[in-house]
Amino acid sequence: MLGVKLTAFVLVMEHTPMQHRCSILSRIATAIIIVLLAGNAISAQIRKPNAESMLNNGALGTEFWIAIPPNEINPFPVEELHIYLASATNTQITVFDASSGKKFNRNLKANEVLTLSDAKGETNWTMEVREPEEVLQKGIKISSPTPVSVYVLNSKAVTSDGYMALPVSSWDREYIAASYYDFSEVKKWAGGFVVVAREPTKVSITLRGAGGNGAGRTALGKKIGDQFTVSMDEGDVYMVHGDGQTRGEFDLTGSSIVADKPIGVIGFHMRTTMPNLLVNGNGRNHLVEMLPPTSAWGTRYATVELQRESRNNQGKGDVFRVIAKDPNTRWTLTYYDKVTKKLVGKAGGLLAKAGDFWDLSQTGTPTNLTTGYSIWTADKPLLVMQYSCSSSFDGDPALDPFMMVLPAETQYANSALFQFPTSSKFTKHRLNLLVTVDTTDPNHTEHLKSLTIDGTPIWSHLKAIEPKLLSNKMPQGYYWTTLDFGNEPLAHSITSTGSVKFGGYAYGYGTVDAYGWPITGGKPSSPVNTVDTLPPVITIQGLDCHFREYTVLEQRNVPNPPRPVPQNGDQVESGIQSIQLSSTARNLRLDLGQDSATAFTTAPKSFSFRAVVIDTTKNASGSILVRDWNNNLASDTLTYTPPNRID
Repeated sequence: MLGVKLTAFVLVMEHTPMQHRCSILSRIATAIIIVLLAGNAISAQIRKPNAESMLNNGALGTEFWIAIPPNEINPFPVEELHIYLASATNTQITVFDASSGKKFNRNLKANEVLTLSDAKGETNWTMEVREPEEVLQKGIKISSPTPVSVYVLNSKAVTSDGYMALPVSSWDREYIAASYYDFSEVKKWAGGFVVVAREPTKVSITLRGAGGNGAGRTALGKKIGDQFTVSMDEGDVYMVHGDGQTRGEFDLTGSSIVADKPIGVIGFHMRTTMPNLLVNGNGRNHLVEMLPPTSAWGTRYATVELQRESRNNQGKGDVFRVIAKDPNTRWTLTYYDKVTKKLVGKAGGLLAKAGDFWDLSQTGTPTNLTTGYSIWTADKPLLVMQYSCSSSFDGDPALDPFMMVLPAETQYANSALFQFPTSSKFTKHRLNLLVTVDTTDPNHTEHLKSLTIDGTPIWSHLKAIEPKLLSNKMPQGYYWTTLDFGNEPLAHSITSTGSVKFGGYAYGYGTVDAYGWPITGGKPSSPVNTVDTLPPVITIQGLDCHFREYTVLEQRNVPNPPRPVPQNGDQVESGIQSIQLSSTARNLRLDLGQDSATAFTTAPKSFSFRAVVIDTTKNASGSILVRDWNNNLASDTLTYTPPNRID
């Protein structure tokens, strides 16, 4: 049928005056896309989703802007500045360094880790942001035609940490900073944050946190309570950090960062012990994490104590920090022994103002902190940060400080793609997973068994540390597991049925050095309980010789409205995630109206735009790629030949 229709169109075209050729070709593409979408809809309903189609984690994306916050104080011996990339399919990535204006491409093989390094000249230490309170062109753009995951490692002599980069589709306009107290000890080490812009924007910053009594200031003399606005352009970064003159007193955590366009924000500390009131504490490390916008914060978190060995019988557990988005936020903590599942302790309190935070705990001597398996809840959105302690805190020569953003339960996914560092300085890598499943479902054990990593069931995985997943049903409804890994340079893919969701984090260590980062996060990749197997619908609203008007729809909920808990066969549309041109497009541009971003920070169910020929005297071609938040893809191909010209 399709072949017959195409033949008919070709015959008409051969007998059509040349000045009408471009509009006829547009109609051919229209017919093709309608048939292809119908075929995709049918096949999507009957096929089992593969790993690629299930990669709906908010940490994956096609466009990233990153920055390199300062590790230590110059001069200091450098070791590795790495960017790690991974994809579920063969693809190509493009890297643009705003400071130099240079751009390069690299091929990325499916399920392998591509390491961009300073040793190969793909990164360099001038990328590190050193100039406080100054707008600089030091952003780094990474783009790809298909979703990838991106991690960044800043490693110097015995001081390292890294972060999971959030794609611009997970950015938003409002953030609250998270860092740690300035640390005046051997040097004047400070904590702070870096703002990254992908387009012209104005950023309003209100400094909040600890030290409002005048105990400390920023590097250029600003104080808690100061408000100011910064104008930024594409690829710009702006950093604020303390002056490093205090210890355990001045902290910019809680600062408000609001922009008129979506931005990225990275929290960091140059180098510190953990906790940094620790007396004679050996084990100082860099801290860094890319922070989620406040729209991605949640009211429920779970985590597991980092796997360590307490050799001094004095220090146990990890440091935590809870940060409030709104005034009068009540939070609670309950934590349990991982093996006996018995309650170990409780905590809680009231955070009176937006940006207020509470530490568990800032202490000067080794003691028992939050241990085991812990649940954090609040009546309003909260951010929970987890910090690894110094080696001298528990006497373990491995696992120095690092900080991690914990994913809220609403950020859990049923799939993930992540990677460990390829650096040889880290000899051990671990993965902690927190898993949710409906335990009232009589088949919930089978659902748990569907959770795999690299195709191997996690519940029986040889690298899982005892006790394993099925034995780790904890109070308040979660399961958890820890897996050990070596230095394999492989990307790791976690998949499951839609009945199982998980959050987690990867961490690793060498001799008095360590890193840690989440594997899920960003803005929720799709509404909770979404079952979306259909690609977006592309319709053509208007047609001319040199442009095409489109409307994209995600409006096929079955039933409508959706059930609170979807059943087999239901369709719950996840919304539009990105609209972009293919990498092979030439002489075409997208006109998206007021929303100039190709990736959305919301999930619209309907969106209209144009594809426009830039120079109507030249040939143009390319594809429009439209992706929803469950990674379903629809496309339309355009071909334009100028009137009175045949190439």
